[in-house]
Amino acid sequence: MGEIHTWWFLVIAIFLAISVGRLGTVLRERFEQRNIEQRKLKTNKLS
Repeated sequence: MGEIHTWWFLVIAIFLAISVGRLGTVLRERFEQRNIEQRKLKTNKLS
């Protein structure tokens, strides 16, 4: 029974690592996109 718990811990750890990594990538892309849009708005206002 102990080996099954170890196996599930490994599976969950890998799943969480992939999920958190993917979430971080998505958030970073959205943040960068927002910064690009804000820069465009600032440059348009200055023009």
